[in-house]
Parts: sequence; C-alpha cells; structure tokens
Amino acid sequence: MPRGLIKSFSRTIKTEFKNNIPTNLEVFLTEVGLFKRFSKFLTRYSIFYFRGHKKFEIKRIDERHKKILWINISATSLGDSLMDLSSRVMLQNKEIDLLTDQKNECLYQYDKFFKNVFTVGSIDIKKNYDLVILDSYSSRSLKIKYQYAKNVVFVGMYGFFNGCDVNRTLYSFYQMNYLLGSKSKEKIINEIAKPYLYLGKENFQIVENFFLPKKFVSFALGGDWQYRKYENWELVIEKIFETDPNIKIILLGSKNGLDSEQKIKKRFGEKIISFVDKLSFLETSAIIKKSELIFCSDGGLMHAAHSLNTPTISLFARVKPEMRTTNQIKNISIFDPSNVNNIKPYKIFRRYLEFYPLL
Repeated sequence: MPRGLIKSFSRTIKTEFKNNIPTNLEVFLTEVGLFKRFSKFLTRYSIFYFRGHKKFEIKRIDERHKKILWINISATSLGDSLMDLSSRVMLQNKEIDLLTDQKNECLYQYDKFFKNVFTVGSIDIKKNYDLVILDSYSSRSLKIKYQYAKNVVFVGMYGFFNGCDVNRTLYSFYQMNYLLGSKSKEKIINEIAKPYLYLGKENFQIVENFFLPKKFVSFALGGDWQYRKYENWELVIEKIFETDPNIKIILLGSKNGLDSEQKIKKRFGEKIISFVDKLSFLETSAIIKKSELIFCSDGGLMHAAHSLNTPTISLFARVKPEMRTTNQIKNISIFDPSNVNNIKPYKIFRRYLEFYPLL
C-alpha cells in the first residue's frame, strides 16, 4: 500500500484550507457508505499515483508560475463553472488560459482574466505553461492534464475532495487563497467572493436594438430539473400588476421555459415582453444586467444575475440558499425542502414588496 493512502483518503471530505464554508457533509456521510466512498477514491488514487501524476503535484502558486493553464471540465453546468472559476480574480498578475467544456466556452468569451479559452479536443493549445490548475483528480481531468501538459507541475482545486456538496464560490476563493499562501484575510475574501461574468459590447448593442423600457423587472422561466422549475409565476405577476399596473415585465429563459411563457402571455397579452428561447446566454445576460430585479429559481440565469450584480428573488429546493450565495450577492431567497412549487405565490410577492419602494 503506497504511503499516504489513508491521508489522501481523508482529503475526500476535508478541505485544505481552514475556513468554514456551508456544506452538506453530514447528509453526504449518512447517505454514502464508507466502502462506496473508498472504492471511488481508490480508482482515482490509483491513476494519480501509479501513472506518475503524484510527482508533479505541488501545494502552492508562487512567482515562478507566470503562465498558467486552468483545466475546468468536471462540472459542466453554467452555474457550476461560474462558481468554480470565480477566484480567477485573485490571479491578476498571471497569464491564464482556460481549458473548459464546449458548453461553457461562451461564458469566458469576453473575460478579463483568461487570455485564451480552449475546449477539449483543441489542437491550438499552447505547451509552454509553468503551472496547471486542475479542477479535480477525477480520471478524466487527470487524463486531459496528461494529454496537454504531461510534465508540468500542478495544483488541485478540489483534488480528491469528492461527493460532498459545498458553496462552490466560497470554496473556490478559500482554496485559491490557500494555494497562494493564505495571504488574504477572511474579511478581504468575503468582500470579493462572488461569481463574475463579463459581457461584450455587441451583447449590449443587440439588447439596445430591442428598445427596452428604461426600467423593468425580469422573470427567468423554465429549468432543467422539475423540482426547480416554478410553475406559478403568472400568479406572482398578477399580484405585481395589482400593485403597479404600469410596471414593465420581461420574460427570459431557454426552450424549457416555453410552456410557462405561453401561460403568462395568454393571461396578460401585450403587457408582457418575452425573449424566451430567442437569445443566446450572453444576450440574455445583457438584459439581466439592465433589469432592476429578476425572479428566478436556482439555475444558470440566477448565477448570471449574481455575477452581474443584479438583485434576485431566488427560489431554492433541496439545496439551501447558503450553498449558492455569498455576502456580496444581492439576493432574497425562499427555500422549500423538496420542490419550489410548494412555495406559495403570495410568499414570493411579499418578498417582492421589500424591493418595490426601490424600483
């Protein structure tokens, strides 16, 4: 048995930094047995150790590491990507390239910190990196690191940490701070810890061409998961119109929000402006940026709003709000243990009234 095996196994549930962040660790340990956790770890560790990756692992990013390749392909959802890569703002004195999933490439098209953005399979990727930041020690991540930067030293963001859900934004910032030598105090980190999304001028120009109202609120419709897809937005909108008949409302979302859009438009007609399934993610984000407020469920457009400093009224189910928010996010959260559709419209409207005097 290789030395350090048990110590490495402990890293599956322990962070390298000492700061406390929200997790579901207790639930995870209750639901997933020790044998199952160890079996999954052993598969990863075998690849990590016996295929020679271990000798290239280091624990700090320092002045020698000027050109960095950040490999982030383990979490492919838009929201997870924005949270996992949020701490790139702490690397302002570095030249960083990103290797990510094709689905997430668009998020970093105008990024201020990534010089180049590549996707898996790219033949244009450079070879002269001083360091790799590896998202996790999954077999896929290790394989891609071997493919693109075989003999380059690397640090891990999640490393062997696996299975337990965490506040991914805070994890990203605290782990990056640890890798940089724990130079920043917790107070400083909490002042910048949030996702970041940068848009291009053309995104805003497209939105300008729609001649949107000067002031409006938005609703993000749909969702990939039924328990996070709210079906009663029209009842919330009805109450809002009762309070302010002249308020302007815009509907946003992708194809999975079309059924909700039809219900709302059937009820309110021309009083509603809809861009559901009509815009790219970045174009939709440009409208979110201009919104006074956005109603949403836990999902990609919520994370876009958090990244762009747009206030949100967010619905959560199963995952508690503190797992997805930080002190710097302008957010009012409403939580249900099982399904967002258990949240009554009047409760959402009541939270809206906290914003209304400011609109």
